[in-house]
Amino acid sequence: MMPVPAVNIPDALLSGLKASVLQIVFVLGPLFLFAAVLHLLERFTSRRLTDRFGWWAVLWTGWIGTPIHELSHAAACVLFLHKIKDIALFKPDRRTGCLGYVNHTYNRRNPYHVIGNFFIGAAPLFGGAAAMFAVLCVFHPDAGLRIIRSCTPESLASGNFFSMIGGYFEFGVSMVRILAEDASPASWKFYVFLYLVVCIGSHLAPSPQDMEGMGLGFLVFIALLILFNLAAALLGGLPGDFAVKAAAVMSPVVALFAAASVLNALVAALVFGATSVTDLVRNRRKT
Repeated sequence: MMPVPAVNIPDALLSGLKASVLQIVFVLGPLFLFAAVLHLLERFTSRRLTDRFGWWAVLWTGWIGTPIHELSHAAACVLFLHKIKDIALFKPDRRTGCLGYVNHTYNRRNPYHVIGNFFIGAAPLFGGAAAMFAVLCVFHPDAGLRIIRSCTPESLASGNFFSMIGGYFEFGVSMVRILAEDASPASWKFYVFLYLVVCIGSHLAPSPQDMEGMGLGFLVFIALLILFNLAAALLGGLPGDFAVKAAAVMSPVVALFAAASVLNALVAALVFGATSVTDLVRNRRKT
């Protein structure tokens, strides 16, 4: 038998911690960045609509956006083996402000179930982003195909965090240009597309209730990631470019978030413009 080479434990532990940091920065960093952007844009749009038109304005968009939001939760519950007790895809309650819900239970001693809380809470971001891009591909298929072709792991994943973010920014600019070239304000499809995007984009952020259970799940996920990397390093080490390879695999998912961010930014700008006009008209009527 060949002798097993001795492992320098301090170096292996340092390597495992370094791999964990790189994975968090390269793989999860861009995802969290665009998730935060989506959350802020959604909150701005929802508050702008409710402040100007009242709670009923939420129903104009909620009848489409809320079922997608709740179905995303439900799909994540199934994926992480949580038991769904009750589900309402669209059940507005003006008293509580609730539009729908998914009640689920899980085994608190099961790490997979606990980690699932984080992804279940964040699921509407993924489901909403996918739904927005699906609407784009249905109403503007040529633009959708051109955007997909412009999203390649080689162009978006690199060994530098800021280069990656720059790549996603370039992808976003390219997407706006493609949409401007393909969309025609003279077509009814353009306005149906805008309305559906507004509906989905106004309800894709996790609610305060969703976010309550996400913290523990995220901490458990990070803890298990670090333990995995430490164990792998002690058993022989991880390849130095593992984080970059993982970023290449995740880049289409992050690009989907980037595309949804562009669409939601357009939604926010549209809502801001429309509500500003209504504010101006109301002020003139008062004077």
